[in-house]
Amino acid sequence: MLWLFFTLAAWRTAISKNFAAHRAFMIRSYTLALVLVWLRLMYDFQDQLFFYVKDEDLRDATREWASWIVPLITVELWLSWLPQLKPKKSLQRPAV
Repeated sequence: MLWLFFTLAAWRTAISKNFAAHRAFMIRSYTLALVLVWLRLMYDFQDQLFFYVKDEDLRDATREWASWIVPLITVELWLSWLPQLKPKKSLQRPAV
């Protein structure tokens, strides 16, 4: 559902010629489209990643949630949070 929302939002922002927002929504859409790849990688390394979860059902549920939460939070950190941390250039005039 979330993947469809991001894809439709990207399409709508492209139609309205807001290409900065289009780029951000497409990155989010690609991230969720690649969740199956991430899920497969997590499955291959589940013994190393989730060594502390002994119950197999709980390990599967944790892996499935983490397979889309971790990439989405990483992309949001990169798109939304990190640009806010950069120092802004001051618009002061040079001294004459």
